[in-house]
Amino acid sequence: ANTVVQTGYSLVDGGSPVAGGGAWTLIGSQAITNSTSVTQTGLTSTYDTYAILLSDLLFDTNNDAMDIRLGDSGGIDSGGTDYQHCSTNIGSDDSTDVVFSDGDSKMRLLNNIQDTTAAGVAAIIYLHAPTDGVTWPHITFQATGNYGDKVRSSSGAGARKAVIAVDRVNIICYYDNGIISGRMSVYGIKHT
Repeated sequence: ANTVVQTGYSLVDGGSPVAGGGAWTLIGSQAITNSTSVTQTGLTSTYDTYAILLSDLLFDTNNDAMDIRLGDSGGIDSGGTDYQHCSTNIGSDDSTDVVFSDGDSKMRLLNNIQDTTAAGVAAIIYLHAPTDGVTWPHITFQATGNYGDKVRSSSGAGARKAVIAVDRVNIICYYDNGIISGRMSVYGIKHT
């Protein structure tokens, strides 16, 4: 009756029927258990953008904070004034605070994290121009977590204040007691 419905198809060679670019390639995924930090190495010039996914992170100290640092073949950079960052934290209770620094030892992702089992943290962080770029390596991010029974959202950006060949990322918590559990996965994003 002049109506055609296609319910599926496959290619003769078994390849993907989806054309185009932007594919994500898993670089590494790590479970986090009772640690103050987690590091993923293996970033290369193959990708100009990386996505860092944090899921289901639980912290064991009230009012903790989560930060990110970058590193190269010499290790994680934690120099006292090596980073710039700015972010806005907004709570479901209409609270707002702005976090910024023109010279810091890390880039702040989220403030005021609660330590209850129902209050976790999740984030997506994009790292731009990490390895062979001619500009400072920059991050942009969106993070969420709970403070008590209130949800908090943080969005912002940061940069390492020098051109370096970033080959690793490091997520850290502010207090030494650490991250009880969670996962970090890092993907390289192709442009074509």
